[in-house]
Amino acid sequence: MDAKGKTLKDLEGWSPVVSMRGLWPWREGYTIFESPDRKLSAQVDMTDEEVTMIYNREEKKIEYIHPVTELGMKRVGITREQLETGMAKMNEGAGG
Repeated sequence: MDAKGKTLKDLEGWSPVVSMRGLWPWREGYTIFESPDRKLSAQVDMTDEEVTMIYNREEKKIEYIHPVTELGMKRVGITREQLETGMAKMNEGAGG
């Protein structure tokens, strides 16, 4: 799935699962959305409604990471593989 430039409007039919407040009061935080078939999860920055990451729950892999999100991961020293492992563990804990 190519998610470059995708926004909340592109996730029509997806359901919000959980919302998280950001660290900064001027930002809206993030919401996790789930695809109708529950195979994909998308993280959306609610300030600009931009898709920041799409995770394939069945294949346990990240299909897309927004360039700004990827830059942030590099700054804090998290690899894509570490993030995928963490996402898989969270997904298992959520019954997925």
